Amino acid sequence: MYNIFYKQAYRDFPQAAANDTLVYARPWNNQDWGNETFIKKYSTYYYRDREDYHAPNNFRFIRYADVLLLYAECLNEEGQTAEAYTYVNMVRERPSTNLQKLEVVHPEIGTDKALLKKRLQVERSLELCFEAVRWMDLKRWDLLTSQTGIDELKTRDIDFNNFVLSRHHRLPIPQIEVDNNQNLSQNTPY
Repeated sequence: MYNIFYKQAYRDFPQAAANDTLVYARPWNNQDWGNETFIKKYSTYYYRDREDYHAPNNFRFIRYADVLLLYAECLNEEGQTAEAYTYVNMVRERPSTNLQKLEVVHPEIGTDKALLKKRLQVERSLELCFEAVRWMDLKRWDLLTSQTGIDELKTRDIDFNNFVLSRHHRLPIPQIEVDNNQNLSQNTPY
């Protein structure tokens, strides 16, 4: 499955063009779309030419791949790094992905718990992109609570360039709610 649709997608994934996984209802429109990118995951492009609330596809709340990668993460945290590979590979070796085993592609990880944790972060980002789990992952990995974590995120995501530690990891409570409830205090530092 290909998750992003962009102008050069047909050139980058010629096998996908042959089996209709990249085809939209109309050809690429240079005038309107230019060099934009579009999320294709869970779209109904094969069914109609627009997406809205009434799309006929099912929204998956949790996927088996998510469960497997979380389990691999748990095993790694418990020091069972070698066993964690089994569950990562179950995700990587599905027929729809056609990826090699993790230990073949990244033999440098070995049984190093820290290296596998960083690789699992990448695996989750790739597998679960656009599925609304990233924020929870970043919090669980403790990347939002230290400047070191924020600096790491900045190296691969420019959206974190304006992130203010201890402010942007939590939204303010609407002031009307704070005013209406004496037992509720506003989130710091708002």
